[in-house]
Amino acid sequence: MTTSKSRRKGYIVLSMGRSGTTWLKSINNATGRMGITDEWLGFETLGKPLRTYNAQSYYEQVMQRASTPNGRFSMKIFPRHLRLAQAQFGFDFIKKCAQENDVKFFLVTREDRFGQAISALKAQQSRSWVDDGGTMLDHRRRKIRYNFRKLCELYFEIGSGYNFWRSYLGINSLDYESFVYETLLPNPAPFFESAAKHLGVAQPESYESPMVIQRNAETEEWRQRFQEDIATQGVHPDTYNVQQPDANLLNALKVLAQKPIKPATGRL
Repeated sequence: MTTSKSRRKGYIVLSMGRSGTTWLKSINNATGRMGITDEWLGFETLGKPLRTYNAQSYYEQVMQRASTPNGRFSMKIFPRHLRLAQAQFGFDFIKKCAQENDVKFFLVTREDRFGQAISALKAQQSRSWVDDGGTMLDHRRRKIRYNFRKLCELYFEIGSGYNFWRSYLGINSLDYESFVYETLLPNPAPFFESAAKHLGVAQPESYESPMVIQRNAETEEWRQRFQEDIATQGVHPDTYNVQQPDANLLNALKVLAQKPIKPATGRL
């Protein structure tokens, strides 16, 4: 077990996809002193086969990858990450991390839920999650199509994810600071000022990022069409029957392989 002597300072961003956390990550990681933000709880980041880890070695691997040489760490976590780690290794990563380290929590949300759902669908279909201003996005881009049913599902899924984090933080009596993507976009300094103060390090020298906003004319066309479909059709009927998947390793691997998953039985 980690002793109090080895307690480290770090921060954890709790959010959902397409909420600007990759943009924040790019600014953070460029400093080289504020931890290395990424989705470290995801099994694809482990570096070794999953079978080689137990709960403790998994925890230590995540902490190692999330840390800069000065001992500070940072990471971003989505609800599915926490659930998968709990299902596979039988412990609450966030609770353990908070008990053994000095952790600050940030809840980062996005007000434009329509835009977030559209961004998520386009990213899933194209398999292009970021645009670094180079050729990677065009090279990997696949054909994307408007899908009203899927947009409805994503809209509700995003809301459920944010509610999960608010409930998780509340039930565990964890203090946290909230930020909204739209407010940070013109000026991310308040977020990094708070993070740097907690870590006891200097703030970023620059808030420039290589990440490029992926919204375009097509995004706005989809938004208008989505809103018109909602106004004329209401929520797609299939949305009412969507079941959350069980958070186990088999389902995680099926999701990565784009195969059908086993539905849950009445639990988040």
